[in-house]
Formats: sequence, structure tokens, C-alpha cells
Amino acid sequence: MKHHFLHLLLLTLLSVGAFFLHNNVLAPDIMESRNMVTAREMVDEGHWLVPTMNGELRLKKPPLPTWLTAATYGVRHDSLALQRGMAGVFGWLLVVGLYLTVVEWSRRPRMALLASLVALTSYQIVLQGRTASWDIYCHAFVMLGLPPLIRGLRSNGSGAGPLALAGLLFGLSFLSKGPISLYALLLPFLIAFGAVERPRMSGRKWASVLLAVVLTAAVGTWWYAYLYVFEPQAIHSVVEEETGNWTSYNTRPFWYYWRFWAETGAWALLTLTALLLPFFRRDMRRDDGWRLTVVWLLASVVLLSLFPEKKMRYLLPAMVPAAALVGWLADYWTENLNGRRLGIRTERALLRTNAVAILLVCLACAVGAQWLTGAWRPTWQTASFGACGLLAAALATGAVVRCRPQVLVVAVVVLFAGVEVLLLPRINEIVGNPQRHSLALTRMDARLAGIPFFHPQGEDIRPEEVWAAGRMIRPLDLQSAKAVEAHLPCAVLTQDPAAQVLPASVLAVADTLHIGLFDDNNRPKSYKRRYKKHFVYHVTLLTPRRHPIHTP
Repeated sequence: MKHHFLHLLLLTLLSVGAFFLHNNVLAPDIMESRNMVTAREMVDEGHWLVPTMNGELRLKKPPLPTWLTAATYGVRHDSLALQRGMAGVFGWLLVVGLYLTVVEWSRRPRMALLASLVALTSYQIVLQGRTASWDIYCHAFVMLGLPPLIRGLRSNGSGAGPLALAGLLFGLSFLSKGPISLYALLLPFLIAFGAVERPRMSGRKWASVLLAVVLTAAVGTWWYAYLYVFEPQAIHSVVEEETGNWTSYNTRPFWYYWRFWAETGAWALLTLTALLLPFFRRDMRRDDGWRLTVVWLLASVVLLSLFPEKKMRYLLPAMVPAAALVGWLADYWTENLNGRRLGIRTERALLRTNAVAILLVCLACAVGAQWLTGAWRPTWQTASFGACGLLAAALATGAVVRCRPQVLVVAVVVLFAGVEVLLLPRINEIVGNPQRHSLALTRMDARLAGIPFFHPQGEDIRPEEVWAAGRMIRPLDLQSAKAVEAHLPCAVLTQDPAAQVLPASVLAVADTLHIGLFDDNNRPKSYKRRYKKHFVYHVTLLTPRRHPIHTP
């Protein structure tokens, strides 16, 4: 038990860097902005059961992650670090769930630790844990539910307690993002577990499984039932839109995910090695750890491939068994390539190839630090050069020369930690927009306190702008003096100066005060492909005209 505690403590400390450190440096993207605006309107408008986004119903996603994010408002209103930090908590829980799952079914703590360290340095997992994305919530709940599920299925009795707990956690996953994680993460695990272990099922145990299914359905679907009763038309249109997207939006061929292994980032070569090498080694193929993780991974990729709608970020659930598979390989090599058991030449060559690839990345980081920053910054760049040099030396001696796979895993962890500590605080200086003048500055303008914001009717407003403004930005017919006069005083967002947009009839009843030109582009104008006009707005305050001009 002591080593479990130490392992979990280490994973917790590393999760601080992976998911929380400098998590507010980058501006929110469109997906995050939608989620955080919905959470804000829950608190500000009281839309807890029927969520809205910029005043419009937003029922595409279940509300549990939004409720949890809205809870951060009790600490600090509209804190990007806190809202992303809530997702980071579930990134940490996903890693903990993976550790407990591997320990539960393999009884190999070292393999569980190595798998969890791989997950903590997997590109997709770290990315989703550092952003206000709802994907990480549903997968974290499933991973927390797998250990009691395994315990219940292996139980000599009914296993009712553990299976009920698993059902509850799976229901919370459903309430986080619908059935996606149950389909893409839980079902593949059940396929793998059943194929490898073939658990014995009695009548009492089947009754416990049924109880778990009922709990999952009750916890996961009550919100949908509520909407069907109180918002039947809205939920019907959402269901039609979402099912239509499955076959008409971002459709890709079945084989689109063939390069799923590349999404593991630094672990791409090791993932391929772990997938293919056992087919040439009988002793590896007989290892239950390999058989379960490889079936879990491949089943996840195949099930995801069955849907026509595909995006690379949808591979997130497959990254969990991929981390477990790489953890298995690192554990196997640790057992067989150290000391007197040197293993065969091919395996040592594969380990060295992976180590050399990571070593070259370290050296590239050292060179890139100077190139990216341009100017010499002694303290920062000396620290970067020193850290990269020490890491490269450790890899060369520990992994390349002595063939110690655990050194390779630790080196990647240290590399990620170095990026999170040294590079992230300076990322905006390197790739940001120095001319950025965010709409968020309007929050501190006393002239706009309590003033409603509007944009021209018929034009779309980006969710990023709604988030930055800190309030709803509703559509308004700016060509109608009557419509504008009914909402005075108000502020309007226009892409051209208001004097060029507003007709004489509106200017006859409203005085105008130009607040400023605001630019929320993350890249400067020199990045022509990335610089978008829909992030640039003139903000103009309209107030009732003291002496209205009567127009014919």
C-alpha cells in the first residue's frame, strides 16, 4: 500500500504541471468559449437546467461539466485559470483512474505507474486537461468506474457493491457528454476484458450487472427526460441536428484513423513498437497485459472509425489504452533488458531508436529556445540549455547505452515539465499578437457598466467575443430607429465605424461615443491566413439624444 500512495502522490505532483501550471496563458478557442459562456449564463441568468449560450438554448451537451465549471464562480467570477483548472482536476482523475485500473487487473504497480506517466505526457490528454473541454470529464468518470467494475466482475459473490459504484460513475459519464465514452472507452475495455479473462458469471452477478445498468441509465438520462417534458421541441431539433452531423458533418473514410498512433505525440514510435513487436515474439504475445491493452486500443479505434463524422481530437478515448500499452512495453523491457537478462538484439535496438528520437527532440528544444525568442535572455535561455543538455546526457547514458526503458519514460516526463515551466509563460511573446487589444478590456470601462451589448442582426458573433466581453451580445436591427431607441442606452459592435453603419434615422435619436477598436486575433496581421476580420470590432456607446432630430 505504501508504494501505491507514493505513486499516486508523484502522479498528483506531476499533474500540477501537466494540467494547472500557466493554464491561462493562451486565449480560449471557440469550443472553450461556448462552454464557459454557457457556465457563466447558468450563474448570471439562472439557466441551470435549460442552459443557454449567448441567450440561445444550448442543449447539445449534458450539463454536468457546465455545473462543475459554474461552481468556480463561487471562488472568482470569469476566471479562465479556475475554469480550465476544473477540467484539470478531471485530467488528474483520469490519470489516477488509469493507475488504479491497471493495478486492479494486472497487480503490477510498476506497469501502472509507467502507463500513468505516459498518459501524463500524451499530447491529447494533456491538451484536453489544460482547456475547458467537456471531453475529459466523461472519460475520467469511466476510468474511475473501471476498478470497481473489475472488482465486481472478479468477485466470487454477487459483486453488487462495486458494480453499483461503477454504474453510478458510468451514469455521471453519460451526464457529461452522452454515451460517447461508454461507447469508445468502456465498451472496448469490456470486449478486451471478456476476451482475455472470461470472467465467471452467476445468476446473482448478472443481477448486479443489471443493477449497474439501471443506475447508469437513471443517472445519465434523467436530464434528457426533463427536457423531453419541458422543452420537447428544442430537444427534438437538437437530436435531429446531432444525428444529421454524424453522417454529413466532417465525414471521413473508415480508415481515417489509421495514424492513431501518431496522436500519442512523443510516444508514437513506442506505440507502434508495442503494437507490432509482440507479433514476432511468442512470450510477449502470451502476456495478458499485452493482449488486454492491445485489444482495448484496437477495439476503441475500430468503434470510433464506424462513425462517418471524424476528428483527430475524437481519438482521446483511444489514447488511454495506448498509454497502458506503452506502459506495458516499458515494464516488460524493464524486466527483461536490465542486468544479466539483456534480451535479444532487436529489442535493444528498438529501445535505442526510441531513445535517440527523444534525445534529438531535446537537442532541438535547446536550439529552438534561442531561435524562437530572438533576443538573448541569459537566465531563461541558460536554464533551457542546461535542462536540455542534462536531459540529453541522461538519455544517452541511461537509455541508449545501458538500455533502461524507465530512463526513457522519466526523460519524457522531465521534458514535458520543462516545457510547462520554461516555455509556456513565454508562449505569447513567441507566437502571440503584440497588437492585440481584446474586447475583454471593455469589462473595466466604467462607461459600459451595466450596458447591454448588441451586434448587427443577420451577422454572426463569435463565441470568443461573447466570452471576452463578459456579457451576452444579442442581435439588433441597427437599421431600425425604433428598435435601437427601445434599447438605449446600449453598446453596438460593428466591424466598420458606427457612423458608416447606422442610418440617419438612428443617428437622429441616439448620440454616439466611440469606445475603441478591439482586436482579439491570436496572431498578428502578418499571419494573413490566421488573421480574421470577425475578431475585429468597433465598440460604440449609444445614448438617447438630448435633442432628437426629426427626420422626414
